[in-house]
Amino acid sequence: MAKEAEDHRKKIEVVNSSIDQKKREIRQIIEENVEIIAQINTDTKFELEDIQSKNEKNLVQVQEMKLKSKAELDLTKNKHDDINKDIGTMEREQADMGHKITHQNAQVNEKEAIIANTILSIRAKDDSIA
Repeated sequence: MAKEAEDHRKKIEVVNSSIDQKKREIRQIIEENVEIIAQINTDTKFELEDIQSKNEKNLVQVQEMKLKSKAELDLTKNKHDDINKDIGTMEREQADMGHKITHQNAQVNEKEAIIANTILSIRAKDDSIA
């Protein structure tokens, strides 16, 4: 029985030694995991800050592009309005010129008629004198 007890005690020591070794390995793994988790947290924080910084810069660029586009649109609208006003002015001037030309053509026709009548009258007088 003593031998069995001694064998049992040795088996328990071996098992306890194995358990202690496994505990040390687990503690080592836990320490490594803690370090890995800390590094992951640090990297995550850095990446998040980097992304936020880039996002802020992008937002500023987008805002600047928005303002520039709005300014260009306003300039284009103003140019369009100016061109439309110029077209309206030119159309009015064209209509005025058309009326003036019509009036001048009527005057020319009237003067030509007067000249033709005067020529006929002069010829009639010449014929009566001759």
